[in-house]
Amino acid sequence: MLRVQHPIVFDDEQEEIFSNDESFISACEKRIQKPPNNDSRMALFFSALLELKKKDSRIHDLLSLVRLRRGELNDSVTESHLCILFMRVVQYIKLYKEEVYENVNYADMLLTKDAWRDVIEDILANKYSLLFKLLTERKVSTNIPDRYAGIALILKILCPNKELNILDLGCSFHQGGKKMIQVSEGKDIFHTIIKPSLKKIIGNNHNKPLLIKQIVGIDKSSSQSKDELEWLLACSHYPGNVHQIRQTRARIEILPNAKTPIINTTFQRLAEYFKENEFDIIVFSSVLYQLTKAQRIRTINLVSKLLKDDGIIFIQDTAHKKGDALGFDDDVGIPFSYRLFITGKLTNGSLWELLQFDSNRCAMVKEGKDLSKILSQKKSIADILSHMFKDKIANKFRFSNP
Repeated sequence: MLRVQHPIVFDDEQEEIFSNDESFISACEKRIQKPPNNDSRMALFFSALLELKKKDSRIHDLLSLVRLRRGELNDSVTESHLCILFMRVVQYIKLYKEEVYENVNYADMLLTKDAWRDVIEDILANKYSLLFKLLTERKVSTNIPDRYAGIALILKILCPNKELNILDLGCSFHQGGKKMIQVSEGKDIFHTIIKPSLKKIIGNNHNKPLLIKQIVGIDKSSSQSKDELEWLLACSHYPGNVHQIRQTRARIEILPNAKTPIINTTFQRLAEYFKENEFDIIVFSSVLYQLTKAQRIRTINLVSKLLKDDGIIFIQDTAHKKGDALGFDDDVGIPFSYRLFITGKLTNGSLWELLQFDSNRCAMVKEGKDLSKILSQKKSIADILSHMFKDKIANKFRFSNP
C-alpha cells in the first residue's frame, strides 16, 4: 500500500539551510519582488514590515515569542506561512477590530510603504495582545471554490462511474466541497477562465459524470460562527480586492450543506473519527505549505491509513517536483507555479503533476508535465475544460472569486 511502500518525499532545502529569521526575511523579500495576485499593496506591506523589523526590536521579539508559543502548542508553522499570516492578521484587525465594521475601504489610501508602516506601528502600540494571540492561534484560511475545478476535472477522468467518498483536509468552510456537490448534481458549474492557447490533448471526458457519496471536511475550527467567517473573509482577499468581501460573504451563505459534513479536529486525531481504508480520495488544497517538513511527513503517514488501497491523494499548492520529491515555493507570484499533483496506487507512489494554474486564484489553467499519463483518448483539453466549466466570457469572471 502507498503508506508503506511509497511515502511522499518532501524537498525543503531552504527550511533546513536557513535560520527562522533568515527564512522569514527571504519569504517577505520574495513577496516584495513578486507579490501574490500582483497586488502592489502586498509588496508595500512586506517592505514596511521588513523595514520595521530592522529598526524596531518589537517585531523581532514578537516573532520569536510566536515561534516559541506555537512550538509549545505543537502547532509550529513554516516561516513562509508565518510571513503571510502576519499580513492576514493585520488585515483582519483593520477589517473587523476597529471602529468601522468590515471596512472594505481600509486599504484605499495605503499606497506607500510609509502608510503601511504606520498601520503596523499602530497595531503594535495599541493592539499588541490581539496581534500576538492571532499569530499564535490562527492559520491562513483561503480555500476558494475555483481551486476545486481542476480536482473535479481529474475525478471525471479517473473515476467516471464510481461513487466517491472524499476527505478534504483543511476545508475552510467547505466551500470547494460544497461547490463540487453542486456540480455533481448538475445544479451549478465552475466559472473558470481557460487559457485560449491551450493545445494539449486530453480525451473525451467532459461528458462523464462526477459521482460523490460525500465530501467530509476537516478543519481545526469548523464552527461557522461570526468570528470564523470574518477570519475566512479577511484571509480570502488581498488588500487590492477587499471590496469583494460582501460578494464572497453572500456566496458562502447560500452554499448547500448536503453531503458535506465538517468535523472540527486536528489531523493527528483523524483515527478517532474514521476507520482505515475508508476514503477513495484525500485532498490537501493549499494546506501542506503551512506545515513544517516533519509535520508533513507525519500528516501524510496518518491520512494514508484512511485511504483505500486504490485511493488517490490530491495535493494542490504552490509547489514543484524535484525528481520525485515535492518542494514548496515562496515565490507565489510566479505564473503557473500553483499546481495539482496526485499520488497513489495508480501512480505507483510517484508524484504526477497534472495541472498548472496561473496563481492560487485558479483563473487560468494549462496542462501539467504528467497529464498525458492519465489520458487514453485524444481531444483538446481546452475543449473539455470549456464544456465542464462553461466558460462563456473570455478573460472575465462570471463567478467572481478573490
